[in-house]
Amino acid sequence: MEAARSHSARTSLARIKSCLGAALKEAQARGLVDRNIALLVELPVDLTEAVPKRALTQKEAQRLLASVEGDRWEAMFLVAIMLGLRPGEVLGLQWKAVNLDERTLEVRQSLQRLPGGELALGSPKKDSYRTVRLPDQLVEVFRVHRVNQKKERLKAPVWDDHGLVFPSSLGRFMDFSNLRRLVQQHCREARITVISPNEFRHSAATLLSEAGAPIQDVADMLGHKDLRMLAKHYRHRRGVVDLTEGQSRMFGSS
Repeated sequence: MEAARSHSARTSLARIKSCLGAALKEAQARGLVDRNIALLVELPVDLTEAVPKRALTQKEAQRLLASVEGDRWEAMFLVAIMLGLRPGEVLGLQWKAVNLDERTLEVRQSLQRLPGGELALGSPKKDSYRTVRLPDQLVEVFRVHRVNQKKERLKAPVWDDHGLVFPSSLGRFMDFSNLRRLVQQHCREARITVISPNEFRHSAATLLSEAGAPIQDVADMLGHKDLRMLAKHYRHRRGVVDLTEGQSRMFGSS
């Protein structure tokens, strides 16, 4: 128990308590339970902070992408790093959501693991529906990827078609554990510190912020409903703060 506490963030436990409390409150209203015992729970005070996510540096991202260039998974790594999609959004991406002529990608579905363990497509995280513009580099890689996938499909002994952009070699949903192993493998081949698939999203936000992309645009690309999290982690002051243009108009024209 103490070991589990030492690796848990207080905010995570508070979130769990809140969800459990809401469920028990509803159950109590329906007469299914006598009382809401979640109200009796006190969170421990001796918790350590959650381990911060790691982000790829620019050089690490370059080395990783160089290592997957021409690989079957090049497009997937580019999507994860350049667009910051969640792992489920990457693995649940379908070709019907990708318009290479319009150079857009719609995030409308996400691969999810159901309570029984099976994988299925579902809605992405709440308020995460979004359409993003594709950079030229990704459009070209997508075109090559689509042609190669058609060839792969013809050679496959069976193809379980779900219209996925990044399926297994048989067209099926790729398991999250296989994605983790794939990322680990390519990180080692690129001779960079191994990161998790979730940290590609953190890397996208970090690299775009460091490149000077407006934080509100980064938030929209990632599917955040507000700027609080990004402002906390990625709002950087750069050199001399110059607001003289706006200040000259603060009190109206002179």
